[in-house]
Amino acid sequence: MEPFTFNETQAARVIGVSRSTFRRYVAKGELPAPRRLGKRLLYSRRALMEWLERAG
Repeated sequence: MEPFTFNETQAARVIGVSRSTFRRYVAKGELPAPRRLGKRLLYSRRALMEWLERAG
C-alpha cells in the first residue's frame, strides 16, 4: 500500500529533484504547500502525482 503523504525527502525523490530544488519549487508556489502535523511537514501524494501529470 502506498503512503498518502510524504516527507520532504521522499517527495523530492518522487518527483526526481534534489531537496533544495524541491524547497525552491514549494517557495515559489510551483508545488503544493505542505501540511503541518506537529513538527512534521507532509506533502500530499495525490497533489504531487497531479503536479507530475501536469508537468509531464
